[in-house]
Amino acid sequence: MSIDDFRGLGDPPPDGAEYLSYDPPVLIFMNSFFESEEKKALEKFISKLLYGHHDYGEEEQWSEVMRLDYNPGAETGHDELHLDIIRDGEKVETIDEDEIRDHSDRPVPEEPYYYPHFAASYTRDKWKRYVEEYEEDLGIRRLRK
Repeated sequence: MSIDDFRGLGDPPPDGAEYLSYDPPVLIFMNSFFESEEKKALEKFISKLLYGHHDYGEEEQWSEVMRLDYNPGAETGHDELHLDIIRDGEKVETIDEDEIRDHSDRPVPEEPYYYPHFAASYTRDKWKRYVEEYEEDLGIRRLRK
């Protein structure tokens, strides 16, 4: 996955991409889909925490660390907000809404319409934990600022 896949989005979450201050770079990417132009009902959304694997040159590679999503209409979708832990492109763990609620400093919204805003805030608050677990799982050692 290349950062070019996300550069055109421009706006920060809850739709778009946002770099977090970290070395190596970490990026939040989000995309939301609503049922109508008035954006009254959330159809689905996804929020990804991406980890940069590159030497600050031309070859940028990004790996998914975790994703929050809601997509009740998909064949493998869920009717509630959930978080997937990703390693080497594969889902290794799913955290349900109750567990997210237990670990969040913010209330999980009752209305799906607000899930993208919650996901952006949750990811900004918790990204370091998920990145450190990712690095530990993969045996990556980084100097911290």
